[in-house]
Amino acid sequence: MVAYERWVQRILRRLARPREIESHYEFIQFLNVKANRRIELVRRHADQQLCVLKVIDTRLNLGNRPLGFELNALRQLRHENIIRCRTMGRTRTNLMWFELQYIDGVNLDAYLLGANKFAHDPSVDLAALERLISWLAGIIRGVRFMHWKGWLHGDLCPANVMLANQQTTPIIIDFEYARPFTEPAADALPRKHSLDYAAPEEIKGKPLSVEGDYFAIGRIGQRLFSAPQLPLGFSPDSKAGEQVAAIQLACDQLVAASYGERIAQLKNLADILSSAGTSSRSSE
Repeated sequence: MVAYERWVQRILRRLARPREIESHYEFIQFLNVKANRRIELVRRHADQQLCVLKVIDTRLNLGNRPLGFELNALRQLRHENIIRCRTMGRTRTNLMWFELQYIDGVNLDAYLLGANKFAHDPSVDLAALERLISWLAGIIRGVRFMHWKGWLHGDLCPANVMLANQQTTPIIIDFEYARPFTEPAADALPRKHSLDYAAPEEIKGKPLSVEGDYFAIGRIGQRLFSAPQLPLGFSPDSKAGEQVAAIQLACDQLVAASYGERIAQLKNLADILSSAGTSSRSSE
């Protein structure tokens, strides 16, 4: 433990906050610390807004193309379901920093690990079910936009989704291993939060792909609509039960699909979610 604390202190000294950052932000707390970077919660002096600051020692990233990929992805991807990069800069001591939006919400992985959150009140159950539908649909919209802009995420999993706006909006985060279509490097697999979300071909060493991101969506959907996440008063024989069964089947088919079938299966899942969401709203 002592050795670990010394290691952290060495990193923090190397990434000491220079004047260029101190003049713009008030430090609040560290969120994550790695060998060449740190992530911290800060408050902007200009408007007192909370934001997240990622600070990277580029001396340890010279020639490291993934850093460039991450920065370019954050610059280009502007979507309500993708974390937003507000600004970035470089200090005279070769520290790169960029300001990310602060998401006042919970991590989807932490949410799924929690106890069942719903009551037996049918009206509450219906709203809760619609929320699950909207979360998965929002993740799909964000990933589709990402692909439309020519980017692969490469590390989709519940740990990389935040639930913002009082848990109504899923936001995809962590583009550290994002890749453009033109360079789908096969080096992101060891950094996966969980192999459960890695496509079979990725495990075998194949490059990242659109189909790999879609496989991860299917696995997220399977977990999101598993029995522990459904409302306590949920009835499989109800109209909502039929919708859930259709969504569960579509997620299973997406995960089981071959590489070449996943695009069609993803469209099928998105169509079912759209229909289920419309139906649940009209039944209120």
